[in-house]
Amino acid sequence: MLFHRIMAGFLLILALCVLGALVYIARSGHFTDRLVGVNLISTLILNFIVVLALFLKNTAILDIDVVYALLSFQAVVVLSRILRLRKLADQQRRKEERR
Repeated sequence: MLFHRIMAGFLLILALCVLGALVYIARSGHFTDRLVGVNLISTLILNFIVVLALFLKNTAILDIDVVYALLSFQAVVVLSRILRLRKLADQQRRKEERR
């Protein structure tokens, strides 16, 4: 009984943290801040899945966690590359405007 209450408390805290991260993303003005916020939400969801697996006593859910972690990492890499390419294109455009 106590174990279930503790796990439910952890799940509630993680859900509140995700909501806080969503507010952070909504209030941020820069793309990089939003990228950090999305990465934070991804990490919180990974923790949520681990706690849920403990709560349900089902280790098969951890396979989903591993796949989600890999997809999250790949998404951050792709978005970082897009940000880098956008910055390089802006620099190139500024050089051409100076000429």
